[in-house]
Amino acid sequence: MHGGLKDFFASKDGCFANTVKAFPKVVEAFEALDETWACALVDWGVGITRKQVLPLSLFFEANVRIRLAFELGFSRCLPEAWAVMRAGIESFAFGCAFLHNPFTYEQTVVTDDEMLRARRTLRNAFKKIREQGLFLPEYGVSRLRRYWALYSGFGSHSSWTSLATRLSRKESPGQLDISFNFLEIDKRTCHVSLVDLLICSCIMEDALFRNLKGRLELDPRSLEMHAKLKDKWRKANRELLKLYASKA
Repeated sequence: MHGGLKDFFASKDGCFANTVKAFPKVVEAFEALDETWACALVDWGVGITRKQVLPLSLFFEANVRIRLAFELGFSRCLPEAWAVMRAGIESFAFGCAFLHNPFTYEQTVVTDDEMLRARRTLRNAFKKIREQGLFLPEYGVSRLRRYWALYSGFGSHSSWTSLATRLSRKESPGQLDISFNFLEIDKRTCHVSLVDLLICSCIMEDALFRNLKGRLELDPRSLEMHAKLKDKWRKANRELLKLYASKA
């Protein structure tokens, strides 16, 4: 690899290392979040029923997307981080919906025709959930609607809003110069965005815990990790507020 692409990846890797070093409280909270998610999913994944396979798979998918969102966020690729987190929110919300509206195949899929019918049935099940409402209060995910909408505008969809953190302009008499920043260079913007991603992820974890509470309460580790996570993300948020309130 050489040229501009090599420089981009080198800059991205450098941003990741520098951001991790700059915001230790955010890193600690994210590590606690990841460990708590992993423990919960492993606990719940033992001895589940066929009707629980789909929501568990969607929760794993959400967990992966949270990891990727933070990897992009620490690398200062903020619009991409928001886009991936939006997808993670959607995976998680569907998981909660199917947890409350169980879905399973009633037959063993063997032939191609059966596979097509199974796919069509599953596609219709997702469509029905979306039509009924993805962020219903009874699923415990209503607080995520705001983040889903916010990250849609800032990351997933092409709009002036999604370009706002990336375009730089320089004007002189008779000339306007525009440059595009692939990576976020403002430390404050990066810090605020990472804490916002963290809070969104912790809202998902709290909803996961509430939905699976009966099972997770059987494992003292899950209870302890869930409690410690709240403390860590609140410390990260307090650090952010204290740091920039003093500079306001």
